[in-house]
Amino acid sequence: DINNNGDGDEEEWHLLDEIEIEVEVQNNGNIDVDDVFVELALFDSSGNNQVNDLDFSNKDEEKFDFGNIDEDEDATETFVFKVPADFEDGNHKLAVKAYSDDLGEDVECIDESSDLNVDDMYTTIDVQRENDAGKFIAFDNIVFDPADATCGETVTLTTDVYNIGD
Repeated sequence: DINNNGDGDEEEWHLLDEIEIEVEVQNNGNIDVDDVFVELALFDSSGNNQVNDLDFSNKDEEKFDFGNIDEDEDATETFVFKVPADFEDGNHKLAVKAYSDDLGEDVECIDESSDLNVDDMYTTIDVQRENDAGKFIAFDNIVFDPADATCGETVTLTTDVYNIGD
């Protein structure tokens, strides 16, 4: 499940959008599977994985250790990241895979889901730069010091400023 907490939507991301991707892995088999990992990938038009360029807020970044998933059980984790201001715009392919590190990725791995929109293998993501001239400048990491002030006090504003326009 993809949730865009920014200006775009689930398949159209803008620079500095915060994205949450919830992944549920189900063990439909009749054995317990140990050491299950889930990995996220975001391929550019040249087939290069750009996932390391995303700014993750979850501690495990693009890879989660689900541990053991018993038969007929499931596990869920959420990837949370921000699309950086300098991220390459254009079409990308978002893919997710789950595998058993214990059995080996070549023995137990799945990268298909009926929730994905292209051949059950990936979802097309369009990363866009801002094209509204009034919104070319974006602010991030805004900090006021002090956080609370009364009339007459001096307040310092620190922020990162980006040109996210086309």
